Amino acid sequence: NYLRERGFDVVELSTESENRARSMVIDRLGDRISALKVSNVIGIADTMVISEIDSMRFVRASLVIGADLMSLEPFQD
Repeated sequence: NYLRERGFDVVELSTESENRARSMVIDRLGDRISALKVSNVIGIADTMVISEIDSMRFVRASLVIGADLMSLEPFQD
């Protein structure tokens, strides 16, 4: 809901089997600008935006929430 309220189209929610220490945004189409927009609104450092091109996913970016979730912008209220 946090992302949708800010104009992002969230198409899928899922759980990953791997637990990550830090959250990241994965650029899926080679559109780093879009991936950076997601990272900025969530509060993820630009250094945690990586590129893994996968045009079969039909999304610009994937957001992976890690164990640091309580430090991210949506959880700061």
